[in-house]
Amino acid sequence: MSYVRWGPDSDVYVYDSVRGGTDCCACNLNGGRTYNTTTHAAMIRHLRRHQDAGDQVPDDAIDALAEET
Repeated sequence: MSYVRWGPDSDVYVYDSVRGGTDCCACNLNGGRTYNTTTHAAMIRHLRRHQDAGDQVPDDAIDALAEET
């Protein structure tokens, strides 16, 4: 399941990983490599770091992750 995809209002692509956990694909904060977290709460913290770095992250992506936490 995708929580958010790249687009005009998003600089991140986040989805449930086939390896388990949640992936931030081609993550700007991870040198362009996929960043994986084992919990949705950890991904929310990661997405807040993206926002702090100036990246666009739609609030509904964080809300969707929070609903499953």
